[in-house]
Amino acid sequence: RVDNVMGSQAGAGSSDFHIYRRHRRTEQKRQEQLDADDEKQRRDREHAERVEAKRKECEARTAKNAAKRRKKKDAKAKRDAIAKGTGGTHAFEDDGSFMAKAKALVKEKE
Repeated sequence: RVDNVMGSQAGAGSSDFHIYRRHRRTEQKRQEQLDADDEKQRRDREHAERVEAKRKECEARTAKNAAKRRKKKDAKAKRDAIAKGTGGTHAFEDDGSFMAKAKALVKEKE
């Protein structure tokens, strides 16, 4: 706030102009600093938003790739289980008695 606003018009003392100039310069510097602070806050806020967006994008991509790896691992485990005969889609052993067991199973259900 500028207290002495007399300036350099008629009726001002010889030192009033210098006081006015000093107050004006101080106020201008204060206004410039406020503007610079606002600009810095705006840039910092925009930077934080960009960083957050990149982080979310990276997390989404990582989660997608992790799901893909997990799916691939599960499929491999299932293939290996079927190949070893410890698990899989059917409940019959590979000992050649498939048809006999299948017929017995059908008769049980009827």
